[in-house]
This record gives sequence, C-alpha cells and structure tokens, in this order.
Amino acid sequence: MMADGHRRSRPFRRIDARILTVLFLAYLFDVLDRTNIGMASLTMTHDLGMSAQGYGIAIAAFFLGYILFEIPSALYLARVGARDTLLRIMLLWGLTCVATAFVPDARFFYPCRFLLGAFQAGFVPACICYIALWYPPDRLPGALAIQQAAGPIAGIVGAPLSGLIMDRLDRVAGLAGWRWMLLLEALPVLLLAYGVLRLCPTSPATAAWLTPDERALPANPAPAAITASPRLRDLMRDSRLQGFAVSYFCLICGIYTLAFWAPKLLAATGLSTQQVGLCAAVPGLAAICGSLAWARYTERRPAGQGWHVAVPAALGAALLGACGAEAPRLPWLLTLLALSSAALYAAYIVFWGAMTRALTEHARPVGSAYVTMFGLMGGLVSPLLVGHFLHATGSHAVGFSLVGTIGLLGAMGLAAFFPRTGFVIRSTAKPIGCEEETIIRF
Repeated sequence: MMADGHRRSRPFRRIDARILTVLFLAYLFDVLDRTNIGMASLTMTHDLGMSAQGYGIAIAAFFLGYILFEIPSALYLARVGARDTLLRIMLLWGLTCVATAFVPDARFFYPCRFLLGAFQAGFVPACICYIALWYPPDRLPGALAIQQAAGPIAGIVGAPLSGLIMDRLDRVAGLAGWRWMLLLEALPVLLLAYGVLRLCPTSPATAAWLTPDERALPANPAPAAITASPRLRDLMRDSRLQGFAVSYFCLICGIYTLAFWAPKLLAATGLSTQQVGLCAAVPGLAAICGSLAWARYTERRPAGQGWHVAVPAALGAALLGACGAEAPRLPWLLTLLALSSAALYAAYIVFWGAMTRALTEHARPVGSAYVTMFGLMGGLVSPLLVGHFLHATGSHAVGFSLVGTIGLLGAMGLAAFFPRTGFVIRSTAKPIGCEEETIIRF
C-alpha cells in the first residue's frame, strides 16, 4: 500500500517541478509588476511631474483595465483553454511593462498602466483552471495554496530587489533607477512565457514526460470547465457569489493600500530608497507567516469559516487605519504594517480556499473571474481615496482611516454572510437540462 502511494506521488512531483514552479514564478511576477510602482514612486513621480493625486490615478488606471477585461478574458479562456490564455496574457503584459519603462511623461504612463491591467486580466482564473487539470480534488487545494503563496513572497523579495536596482543602476546609460527597475522586472515574464510554451502541455493527455498510466492520475473533471460555455447571467444571479465578491472587495481595499502606499509611509520617516526596500519586506514576511499559521489553524477547525475570514479581516483593517497616523516612529509604523499585512493575508488565504471549494468545475472560470473583477474594484477605489485626501490635506491619516473603515464594514458583513448551514452555488454550464450543485458547510 505504501509502495502504491509512492507510485502515485511520483508523477505529482514531476508535475510540481514543471507546472507548479512555472505558475508560482509567473504569479510572483504578476504581483510584482502590478505593485512595483509603489517603490518606483519614490523618484518616478518627480521625474514625470506627477502629483499624489496623479499617482492615485495611475494606480486606479491599472485596476480599471483589469476590471473591464476580466470577464471577457475568462470567456476567452472557456473557448481556447487555460495554457493558451496564460501564454497570451504573459506575453502582452511583459511587453507592456517594457514599454512603461520608457514613457516620457505622465500622459503616456496612465495608458500603459491601463493596458497592463487589461492584459493581466484573467490570469488568476487561468491559473486556477490550468492547475485543476493536473491535480485530483484531494491535491488541488494544496497546489493552489502553494501557487497563491507567491503573492506575499513577492512583497518580501520585490521591495528589497526594487530598491537595490533603483539605487545601483540610477543614471546608468542615462536611465533613472526606477526605469531600470521596471525593465528588469519585466524581462523575466517574457522568459516565463517561453517556459509555459515549452514546459506546460495543454493537458496531462499531451504530456510526453508522463507515462500513459500517469496521464490518467489527475482524473479531475475540471477540463469540462475549460470547454463548456458558462452562463454568466446565471452565476451573477447567485446571492452567495455576490457575497463573495463584496467580501473580496473589502479585503482588496486593504491589501492594495498596503502594497502601494507602505513605501511612501516608510520614506516619510527619513529612510533612503534602499532602506525603504528592506523595511518594506517586513510586512511581506509577516504575511507569509501569518497566512500559513492561520491556514493550518483553520484546517483543523473547519466549522465556522466565516469567523476565520472575518476576525483577521477586522483586525487587519483596524491596524491599517492606524498606519496613517501623523509622524509615527519607524518601529511603531513597521509593527503596524507587519501585523496588518499578516491579518489581511490570513483572511485572504481562507477566503480563496472557500471560493475554490464552493464553485463547481463548470462555474470556476467565470465565477472566479467575476469575484476577482468585483473585488479588484477595491484596487481602483482605495488608491484614489488615499491619493485624493493626501493631496487635499497633506496627510495619510484620513485616507487610511477611510480604507480601514471599509475593511471593518466588510468584516462585519463577512460574519453575517457566512451562515452556519450549507449553501449552494449553482452552475448551469453543462448542456441544457443538466445542473450541478456543490454544497459547502461553513
């Protein structure tokens, strides 16, 4: 029996090495390339003549593009498949980031950010659907958790790396440090797109590096989710899906406020660019530790997952609101940022675990895209709020307090939204007359 288990594990180790490694790195650069303007803004806003409000607009432009194209990208995914969708997304976003490094002024920077959002749209649903092709239901949550961990890891390695590039390469070949940073963090995406083409087959059935018996091991019905035609209207009528979407909006408001504005808060304490990069890694490290510890805790206590999301979400929102206090000392500010990041990402990990289990295979591409699209409106709203009030008052306090309040209201909604009885998210993406139901108990 142990030998049989070992034989079953062997192909998944190869799948981990090829598929999961490429998608982990791709998601790391996905997060890095959308958030690295937080570090770039330390000198970029001066070079481009951009005000604090203009910086908020630049952040919002990305999310506007992402929101507008998330559902169309998911519908395209349902037609052509996950691998080809990933390849298209990565090539276009890599080229856009390269172009952004050479913009002459803010007038060109805003459209580049919009295009980056439009081209990255659909990346998360494509990753979820592609991973689901390779792992059976008992292994799928673990594989998704590993891939999603790339998000906070990007915060750990991204800020110090960006600060180092900006310091060491400033004015080399006549380019500002922030331009070098955008360029060098875009080129790996193009290499990873080539990796998707060479290392990632369209499905296990076409994987030459698996034996015929191993190709049948995933035995996951998820491929039907790729080829079926999801009925978006039916999914959008489901009140539970709407609840997930609103909850995700509140979480994203806090997470992206930290990602885009933490470097400016740290710089206000008098740190150099490289010191800001090193200190900005602390919240990312706290996010990894907090989310993994909380995920392990909730796995042992599956009942009451509404509270497992609501409690850390409320704690993170309250701490985030305190981060904008006037002239905080560095140790106090760093502690608040770290604890807020740990709490928000703990809620984030449990939230996506619930989402993955709640959506049927047929509903997964468009359902996850809809929740992502609605939630990322938080990335559109929160930077505009913080940027507007910083421009109007010269302080981060009002903007951070408002974002913290949104997070607290969302946490209260989460506690009320997750009932203690089972609920159903339906999908009618199968042929007419067939309907699947997945019942999840919270």
